[in-house]
Amino acid sequence: MGRPRRGESKRPTKEQLLWLIEQGESNCAIAARYAVYYTTVYKWKRYYKLPMDPRGIPLPYFQLSPEEFQLLVGGVLGDGNLELQRTSRNPTFRETKKLLHRPYLECESYELQRLLPSVKNQTRKDGGEVANLETRACSNLLPLRRAFYPEGKKVIPKALMWQLLPLGLAVWYMGDGSFHQQRKWAGLATNSFTKEENEWLADDYFPRAWGVYPKLNRCIGSYERSRESWSIRFSVADTRRVVEAMAPYIVPIMSYKIGRIQA
Repeated sequence: MGRPRRGESKRPTKEQLLWLIEQGESNCAIAARYAVYYTTVYKWKRYYKLPMDPRGIPLPYFQLSPEEFQLLVGGVLGDGNLELQRTSRNPTFRETKKLLHRPYLECESYELQRLLPSVKNQTRKDGGEVANLETRACSNLLPLRRAFYPEGKKVIPKALMWQLLPLGLAVWYMGDGSFHQQRKWAGLATNSFTKEENEWLADDYFPRAWGVYPKLNRCIGSYERSRESWSIRFSVADTRRVVEAMAPYIVPIMSYKIGRIQA
């Protein structure tokens, strides 16, 4: 397939239209190339079932760097999700934070720039504002999607956990971690996972991978009122060990989570 030639008047093939979108051409630029109205380009996209928003077009495959892998695994363990779009078979990475924590998402966006992320403010149904990061759809996120969502619901990917480094742990903690200022202990809000998964984290993973021995904490009415939920809490001594490992990777805006309050 050759690239489309300027001045062509017939409707482009799906592959030609996809090529133009991947080059970043706007609807107006495509319309000028084919000497048609820009509304005609919308009709072509609808005919080929392509997303109206060019961000939904999948990126070409590339190998994730070790840093990207850590950021994504830690992100999905925490507040992030790998979502499948209706217009693409490939997942996007999405993470939502309080508007106050938008600088954190901007730092993450910079590190994931090969996935062409965008950070935007959004208004929730209740009128509150949040910051949202979303990458382009990408086929190299599929292995992570399958590991985290084998049956459609997020689980602890045990095979990936042993590859988690301090950077990945820090990203996970900046998403779901908390620090008790008075008692000096830290915890992870793992209450979206099952009791069995939390037991594996507390009894097997953390002792073997990090040399710490967290305790299970029963959550009452904090996640789903219809079922028991559990989270992880570290002792004061174990908190020091975990914080020491993560500290070099904690973004300043999130330093309060390791007991360092910003002035």
